[in-house]
Amino acid sequence: MKSPTHRDKKIEEQKEALRTLDRLKNDGEVIGTSTMIKAAKAASAKIDENDPIEILGRKIGRSMGFVAVCVLVVYLYVTYVQPMS
Repeated sequence: MKSPTHRDKKIEEQKEALRTLDRLKNDGEVIGTSTMIKAAKAASAKIDENDPIEILGRKIGRSMGFVAVCVLVVYLYVTYVQPMS
């Protein structure tokens, strides 16, 4: 039969493991999420919806992103998909 000290030690190890798992759950990243997403959510929480400069900057950034994606799609199509003559 196991001594009471061994059982106490085992219980203490289990408690420490549970504390570590809770800390990892709160601080660690979940698969499928990234630091960029967390930073974007934190930044979006700070945005003042009534500030016209913030709104204009967001519209410009989204427009530039859309144009960049379109240019990239055209470049990749011309480079890799279009049949060579």
